[in-house]
Amino acid sequence: SGVNGHRIAMTIYPGVRMNPNPVVESDDFYLCVSRFTYYKRLDLAVAACTKLGKKLVVVGGGEEEKHLRKIAGPTVEFKGRLSDEEVFALMPRAKAFLFPGEEDFGSTPVEAQSSGVPVLAYGRGGILETVREGKTGLFFRGFLFFLCPRPSGIPGIVLADLQQQSEKTEYQSFS
Repeated sequence: SGVNGHRIAMTIYPGVRMNPNPVVESDDFYLCVSRFTYYKRLDLAVAACTKLGKKLVVVGGGEEEKHLRKIAGPTVEFKGRLSDEEVFALMPRAKAFLFPGEEDFGSTPVEAQSSGVPVLAYGRGGILETVREGKTGLFFRGFLFFLCPRPSGIPGIVLADLQQQSEKTEYQSFS
């Protein structure tokens, strides 16, 4: 059965562990948890935090590690591979979770949201189904991005286009 002769399909998402740790007040750092492979685009997060002087904690490892360390400035800290328990202890303390790659489904942004942490993600792919823009996170569609406080203290998003050596600023707020 279906509509106009087309079958109706249902998406079944993979299982994701929910963070058992309580939500805590955030520290002054942003977080990426990922395999270090090109399509994950961690280079965007590392470059943005380096350029803007924002603290970024990066968890994981892989073939892109040497390149990521090369482009990282002093505000980027690499933790290596951590256990699930260590990641779940770190996650609720992050100011935001950065997810710069396009994925069919990303489990780490869902885990971050279960920790009470907003997600800043590239606005394409499966993330559009798991993050509620303006409620649990924000999407970027430019080259580089970063959450930063506005003068009012409300988190906002800064888009920095390094290819043109200019900065464009667009502010949005979480509700």
